[in-house]
Amino acid sequence: MTTTCDICARAQRPDDWARAACRPCTDRLRAMLRELPGHLPLLEASLVPGARPAEGRHGGTGRAHPPLPARGDVLTLLGPAAPGTVRDPHGDQTGPTPIHALLTTWTRTLATDRGLPVLAAPGTIPVLATRLSAHMEWIAHQPWAADLHTELDELLRQVRRITHTRPARRPCRAPCRCGAWALTAQDWAEYIECGICGRLYTRTEYQLWAATAMSTLARTALALHLQEHAEPN
Repeated sequence: MTTTCDICARAQRPDDWARAACRPCTDRLRAMLRELPGHLPLLEASLVPGARPAEGRHGGTGRAHPPLPARGDVLTLLGPAAPGTVRDPHGDQTGPTPIHALLTTWTRTLATDRGLPVLAAPGTIPVLATRLSAHMEWIAHQPWAADLHTELDELLRQVRRITHTRPARRPCRAPCRCGAWALTAQDWAEYIECGICGRLYTRTEYQLWAATAMSTLARTALALHLQEHAEPN
């Protein structure tokens, strides 16, 4: 029985001790899987390399060889997986893992471990991401949840370097129930999270809580203002 999250090492609540991934990290995994398909149009638009010529050895603008018709790193990310086991006896196989290959591998792991049908045609990148996300609560209890997080995180780092797009994190105006002003909402994330206690709020839960909390704070501020400016007896 684990008492800390395998991903962020944060101590978990007693009712979450059977989880390999805490609830905030589970939400981050879902957010990664939502974000990844959103980069596909930007990756496709990045296929053609820039027209600026490469700088020559002595400061000139000549090329030693013709430019590639498309960026190799983007082609690799968007390309299909090898049909069998890839062997690299010389250690010269470098570059990112194709998105489809990574998601296919984890979808098959999910199917095998959970006793689901292993599809002969796994589907598109959005379909694979949706299937993994749909089973995320079950995945959060598996010992390989941290490995999935690590691989998705590294893949998204490579993708974001190409698309120059990353999720924005915005502070929320209301404090958390724990009293900290540390609630943030992030693109693609399902929940609003407190950076201090780790509490999660759905958008509806936050709106209801914020209405109550901000109303209470406003009344308190008004009472303090009136008390400060009250005429002495």
